[in-house]
Amino acid sequence: MVLTTSGGLHRYRLHDRVRVTGFEHECPLLRFIGKENNVSDHFGEKVTERHVREALDAIGLDVAFALVACEGSAYTLFIETSADADQLLAAAEQLETALDENVHYRYCRHLGQLGPLRVFRVSHDGRSTWLRESARRGQRLGEIKPLVLSRHDGWARVFSGGYVHAKEMAATHLI
Repeated sequence: MVLTTSGGLHRYRLHDRVRVTGFEHECPLLRFIGKENNVSDHFGEKVTERHVREALDAIGLDVAFALVACEGSAYTLFIETSADADQLLAAAEQLETALDENVHYRYCRHLGQLGPLRVFRVSHDGRSTWLRESARRGQRLGEIKPLVLSRHDGWARVFSGGYVHAKEMAATHLI
């Protein structure tokens, strides 16, 4: 998306992905989808906002909050949901499969640079906690976009909740 003046002068390249949801007279109504330039690349895996958003949308869980971030040497799904453990494990397996479609992610996993996807169940206030932490990290509140991929780590120390235990995830071979 590029903002222009009425004369066509290009002003800003926003790197925003939007969807036209309708029209108000001749003016399109836009819904923010994600940032096109939001790429997480710690080991060469090149995970994109778009890929993660599409994978999370395909999971179909009722989710109050979801964020994927690389914590140490593995990606973690931070999720606030009322889904039961079986649904959460199935969602994590589906997300790992989707991430593995990315040739760079798959190669990093094959080399052992990245471990398997982990799941951190956020117990409450995921979105507001994320907003506060994003502001603490230097973003202005009015400029924070609703992203599902973070290029930053340290979220496990920020959210309340905890990692799903290995024994709960043994059926899917995720830790």
